[in-house]
Amino acid sequence: MHDVTVLVIFVEGEKAALALTALAERAGRKWLVVGLGGCWGWRAKTGSERTADGSRFPVTGPHPDFDMLALKGRVAMIVFDSNAASNPMVGKAEREFARLLQERGAKVRIARIPQIPEVNGPDDYLAAFGDEATLRILDGATAPGGPCVNPWDAARDITSFLNERDTDMEVLERRVLEREAVTEAFSTRGIGKSEWGTELAVRQAKAGRRVPYLDRAAELARRRDLETAYNRIP
Repeated sequence: MHDVTVLVIFVEGEKAALALTALAERAGRKWLVVGLGGCWGWRAKTGSERTADGSRFPVTGPHPDFDMLALKGRVAMIVFDSNAASNPMVGKAEREFARLLQERGAKVRIARIPQIPEVNGPDDYLAAFGDEATLRILDGATAPGGPCVNPWDAARDITSFLNERDTDMEVLERRVLEREAVTEAFSTRGIGKSEWGTELAVRQAKAGRRVPYLDRAAELARRRDLETAYNRIP
């Protein structure tokens, strides 16, 4: 836990953690493998906040168990399941987890499990392709991310936005957005409406349309989510 010379590897599931621990023993490697219990398992409820209507909702943050793990100066590898490259929620969990580890001083590396039929986690890949192929993936792990684009650089004031018009187009987003219509989405708290709305806004902006984006959420948090979506969506 405290020896920063030992590589720490984070995987989603407990079976994957056991499989990579056994691989380390066979290969003579010294790893600390941690199963998170899911791509968001590194987060936990840290408290609650009261809304304007008097109801309360849970507040989450880094799991307190991470305080027991020495990370400063340590190489920390994230090996999430193969859908981290195609599932937006898993990809978001991976990026936010990588940012947390970096904030705590870790040297973060990402190992990507290929998207192959019947292969999900690193344990599946290990069972299908063996030790050497799995070691090549882990040894080829790279630093996360790259240069990020800030979408707020293109922000404009609302007056100039309203004084211009796009070229005519009836359907902006199939089955969701239509020209000169209002689309409302309702659901219980925490199901992902804000992230869905953010992705719709980003897709419209990247298609060359002008998009005013209004959200009651905390400004800095919403800006961070928008920047994340902007850099993820082609």
